[in-house]
Amino acid sequence: MKTIALLSAAVALVPAAAFAQPAPSPPPAAPPPSARSALDGWRIEPQREGIILNRTDLDPREIFLVAMEPDLDTGRQTLHDWFASAVTAHVDGLGTLVDDGSIQERPDGTIMTVRVFERAEGRRLNAAIGAAHQPDGKLLLVTMICTTDSCLLHAAAAQQAITYAVASGLAKPSPEPAPSPTAPTLSPSPL
Repeated sequence: MKTIALLSAAVALVPAAAFAQPAPSPPPAAPPPSARSALDGWRIEPQREGIILNRTDLDPREIFLVAMEPDLDTGRQTLHDWFASAVTAHVDGLGTLVDDGSIQERPDGTIMTVRVFERAEGRRLNAAIGAAHQPDGKLLLVTMICTTDSCLLHAAAAQQAITYAVASGLAKPSPEPAPSPTAPTLSPSPL
């Protein structure tokens, strides 16, 4: 239960913190020295749809990744319906659902949920998914997937890295062509 509380707190705090800072224009090619500590221990993988942050200092049995997809639109769906569909798409294939957290809409316009899955080998994966409106009205979707131990150790570091990635513009979609078949995608299901 402590893991779910930490994940909920990390995802819930990110949107307010991330959007409180104006994004520099243009985004820096490399993080400035003051921001390097926010990205220490993370591998940044730009994608067409956004970015993936992977912890580089984990035990090989542990998983901790954060996928960020900015500039999304609900279309004609309500925020709740759009988010429910996005959650289903992002957690498909993670394992057997053990805890189906409810979707929580907050007064500040953010929406989030935490789900827990059990893999065939008995390992549990925690998925925290949140969305918030960006200043331009588009949505930022953040998906955090981690094993229990890595969640407990790295939730605060993830919050710092996400906040920096959004504020600096790193979370914007890459203008690169589609990723190669071996490159990771924003869908965390191949775990």
